[in-house]
Amino acid sequence: MVEIFSEVDQKNIIVVYGALRSGSTMLRLILNQHPDIHCPGETDFAFDYLSADLQSLDRDGLARDRIFQDSGLTLPQRAGAHGVADMIAEDRARSGKRFYVLMMHRGMSKLTQVLPHALYIHNLRDPRDVAKSSIGMGWAGNVWHGAGHWIKTERGWNAAETDGLTQMTLRYEELVADPEGVLAALCDFVGVAFTPEMLTYHQQSSYAKVDANLAYQWRRKQSPREVAEVEFLLGDLLERAGYDPSGYPVKKPGRLRRLSLDVQQKRAVWARRFERFGYIDPILEAIAHRLKQPQWAYAARRRMNETVRKQLK
Repeated sequence: MVEIFSEVDQKNIIVVYGALRSGSTMLRLILNQHPDIHCPGETDFAFDYLSADLQSLDRDGLARDRIFQDSGLTLPQRAGAHGVADMIAEDRARSGKRFYVLMMHRGMSKLTQVLPHALYIHNLRDPRDVAKSSIGMGWAGNVWHGAGHWIKTERGWNAAETDGLTQMTLRYEELVADPEGVLAALCDFVGVAFTPEMLTYHQQSSYAKVDANLAYQWRRKQSPREVAEVEFLLGDLLERAGYDPSGYPVKKPGRLRRLSLDVQQKRAVWARRFERFGYIDPILEAIAHRLKQPQWAYAARRRMNETVRKQLK
């Protein structure tokens, strides 16, 4: 464990940890509406370039990261976890708010070493809905592949030493069903008063109001076969996360079915990439990755990052 922050200082840091497409953007906007809470956006970059032993920080990689670039933060000069602390301190200082939120989708093992006394919110959404939502984002061609990143995120949480953390679980389904009640409990956990302004985030963003109909969509929009296959893939992670199985017999895809799912995945993901970025830059990046020459794709990645910025809500 690295003593970077004092224990008192850590208690003013909130770590929201959960898979992408679990409602984290909506939660970020809600939290940032609170007068005492600063929630700047996704902050995985703060730990992505930190080595596993916490001693070094890939400053070149960090400098090329789109989300870091858009954060307006200064490239840290100190090495390792001290550089991460400098970024957090800079962002907290310019916000002027008491509590600072890290929105994280990975890196739990590093987080618990650097911030063992922070406040942790385990942000969960039914993985069957996350899998379907990933298709709409262009990350997957089917729910079998769409569940992969949820599995990786939850395995990261389960593998970390979380028993000693100050933590609460926040479920997307409960939040959209009873936003005031769930947010009041969250505020009580943090140690601030709930304010109705938290639910006015849609007035300052392009995101819609909280909608209870967005929960458990898999029951209406996925076939029994899709659900059965995803539940096989999830294994005990589904119930460990507190979600009931559908009741369908779990089904392991056969060899031909797996081949079909894999082909569907590649076709859908590449079609979406070509639609967004054209043909040249995605192919250049893929070749550079295959040949382990990432520098060959730096210019292509810069152009794609500019396209992403234009498309962001």
